Amino acid sequence: MGRWVLFDIDETIIYEDKYPINFNEIHNKIKVLKNMGVKFGICTNRSFNRATIRIAKRYNADEIIITEGGCCVYKRRFWGHKLICKSNTFTSEIKKHIKLKIFDFLFDTNNNYATIIKKRSVEKNTFYFSRHRIATQTVTLNNNYINKINDLCLSLRDDEILNYYNIERDLKHKNRINIFPNTMNKFLRMQSLFDDGEIIFVTDFENWVPPCKKNLRIVSVGKNKNFNDLCDNVFMSKSNGLNDVLDYILKGEKNERI
Repeated sequence: MGRWVLFDIDETIIYEDKYPINFNEIHNKIKVLKNMGVKFGICTNRSFNRATIRIAKRYNADEIIITEGGCCVYKRRFWGHKLICKSNTFTSEIKKHIKLKIFDFLFDTNNNYATIIKKRSVEKNTFYFSRHRIATQTVTLNNNYINKINDLCLSLRDDEILNYYNIERDLKHKNRINIFPNTMNKFLRMQSLFDDGEIIFVTDFENWVPPCKKNLRIVSVGKNKNFNDLCDNVFMSKSNGLNDVLDYILKGEKNERI
């Protein structure tokens, strides 16, 4: 399988929704590495949509796009990208159950459907589910309820039906809750896809890092000390950090060829 480099997106190759100021230099180094046989892809919590594809293509890293925290994998074909595997753990029944729990928490409906329907008509802008996700969910609440999100997360975690899901407040968007199956994550997915190749995963932060095989190296460009202590290498200076990562990979490729 050779060597793969996979990028997280937010605060790794995109900073505050912008490309790094030295993007052209970074892009040129990726091109050099690709000519040396290194393959590039994306591994992100984002859903698979036009913005994700556009970012991956700009970095010339769209051969494999892993989305929804490892739950969905898309492989580039000559006509576009094809979904090649996904985790089938998030059903319409689970979504309905979460919706009931949120209404009950916010409005004390006691799971009464008539009350929920009435409240939905009155509070139709209370929250919504992401339209793009197929194996996980992001729930976005109206900013009027932002002070209740931490307690809502605790309430959802205490629900027995949701025991198989990780429920976390989004680090960047404070009015969002991310819900992922705990049977799959980025690291497990990368290792299952590239079992016989070397993987370098570049990210700024991950909530959880399991024991990884020797063929997976984690490289941080973030500033979270606890996470950085778990990584193989750390380059901490925003866009320059990403540039340093590519220099580090280039040096390794050149040394192997000597």
